[in-house]
Amino acid sequence: MKNKLLLSLFLFLCFFKTIFSQDSYLSSQSEFETILKKAKKNLKNNNEDSIINYLEKLKPYSKSKSQYNDYIRYLINTIHFFDTKGSFEKSIKVAQEGIDIAERYNDSTIISEILADMSHSYRLFQDYKKAIVYGKKAVEVLPDNEEKENLLLKANALNMIAAAHTEKGYPDSAIVFQKKVLDFLPKVDSFDIKNTFVNIGYAFMETNRLPEAKLYTETSLKLYRPTKSDYAMASIFTNLGMYGRRAKDHKYSLQMFDSAIYYAKKSKYIETFEWIYEERAQVYQALNNYKKVSEDLNNLLIIKDSMFTKQRDKNAQEIEAVYQTAKKEKQILKQREELLAQKLAIKNRTVYTILLASLLVIFGVSFFAIYKRNQLKRKQLQKEIDLKDALAKIKTQNRLQEQRLRISRDLHDNIGSQLTFIISSIDNLKFISKNADKKLKNKLANISSFTGDTIHQLRDTIWAMNKNEISMEDLHSRILSFVEKAKIATQHIEFSINNNIHTDFNFSSVQGINIFRVIQEAINNAIKYAEAKTISIDIEQQKNDLVFVVKDDGIGFSIAEVTLGNGLSNMEKRMSEIDGKVLIDSKNTLGTSVTLKIKINTTDDV
Repeated sequence: MKNKLLLSLFLFLCFFKTIFSQDSYLSSQSEFETILKKAKKNLKNNNEDSIINYLEKLKPYSKSKSQYNDYIRYLINTIHFFDTKGSFEKSIKVAQEGIDIAERYNDSTIISEILADMSHSYRLFQDYKKAIVYGKKAVEVLPDNEEKENLLLKANALNMIAAAHTEKGYPDSAIVFQKKVLDFLPKVDSFDIKNTFVNIGYAFMETNRLPEAKLYTETSLKLYRPTKSDYAMASIFTNLGMYGRRAKDHKYSLQMFDSAIYYAKKSKYIETFEWIYEERAQVYQALNNYKKVSEDLNNLLIIKDSMFTKQRDKNAQEIEAVYQTAKKEKQILKQREELLAQKLAIKNRTVYTILLASLLVIFGVSFFAIYKRNQLKRKQLQKEIDLKDALAKIKTQNRLQEQRLRISRDLHDNIGSQLTFIISSIDNLKFISKNADKKLKNKLANISSFTGDTIHQLRDTIWAMNKNEISMEDLHSRILSFVEKAKIATQHIEFSINNNIHTDFNFSSVQGINIFRVIQEAINNAIKYAEAKTISIDIEQQKNDLVFVVKDDGIGFSIAEVTLGNGLSNMEKRMSEIDGKVLIDSKNTLGTSVTLKIKINTTDDV
């Protein structure tokens, strides 16, 4: 009887506990749904502070797998909201928190989606290097299979990388990434990768391939019309307006920009207005409507002031630094836990040995345990010292990078703007003095051309200063860009570039700019003096040397009979600064070749 009573009491307690647990879960789920509903409603009302507060209220629920999916989707919508407002530092911070939460569940799909969103945010913030880095991370975290969902996520990330390359000034590289997305057809529908058609159309436009640009852009317009995506429609009409400007169809261009403004106002994406005003001002300038030019440029300045300030740039860098430091601290804590676990295991084994051994063995084991403990402490201390040194090195590198960025910004904002003002003033003088004598006009044209060349050289210097290191891909793209400009200026010369390097080497900024300057000088000399029909640039590896050869089929010259000028002397000086060599081989009527050699093991940062 007593046993039956105890059994009944036990069953009642189990039943009560089950009911209580279910009630607690239902209560928690109900609270979560209530808060989430209010949060979504608040997201539509565009209140930034309230959105952050709701995100914090919902965060504890992310620990539940059943509530995680709804929470993470709201978090991603929050990222998109801050992007529309131009609050990129907030969207990046929210994205980093989302990645930390998704990593708990090993959710590679969500991690890839958020990394792609971070790439998008950094691109809008005009930090193209980080945009490319995070776009590549978004691809790397995905599994290697051809399931449709996986391919669509890869397509999204590749589109982000391509867009960053285009806006960075490397549209040819962008087209390579976008064609990788087109390779997914027919495994995915054209509708599913419609964003690729927008981006590839823009890239073709940047390479001045206007018929292809229009074809892809109009295709994207047909794909996007049923979606009612105001942001996409604003971007597409902006691209068509840009096409019209470059094709000199100004009426068509203005019509497209009017449509772009209509959809931009509906989407509330601030970045689209920046593109529209900047491009449309150039159309009005071509039509000599300077009042409209002034209005658009004034609107552009207002938008840029709201989107990009030094303080916001600093905030974004601080957020990135805090995120990376937190990761390092997690690694340090993990290593400490492993060391403590090892220490505890050794101690337990030692205690077990002491209990079973004789007094003599006890003495020996105790001595050994003390020795091992001290050894582990020394190792632990050494690891902590190494980690502190690594963190100090990272902080120093960050400070150096900040100095570089500050100097390059000063060059761009001050000297660059002053040179641009000089060119504008000279053009105005040419316009005002259109009845002046030919000698004065030629003089003004020469000054304008010289100032333009100075701006290009300044941009090349800023390009190098903004980088800790320059990859072979970056250098190759820079050479391609220079050759494309040379083709336009000298249409009677045929250029060819052969890059036979399949391994990506990294150069220091000094090495990269010196190699580029020497190649640039060699090409300029061939254009000016060689009377050549073809100029070729070959890049290859010969044992432990990287070799760059600039060759022409011009009139050549006798090295013994010609005195080397400043240009050739400067080429030798630049290569000697980076422990490289420059060899010049030329014969009358047989053309000239300029060979640059640099040791592979010297391509580390200097």
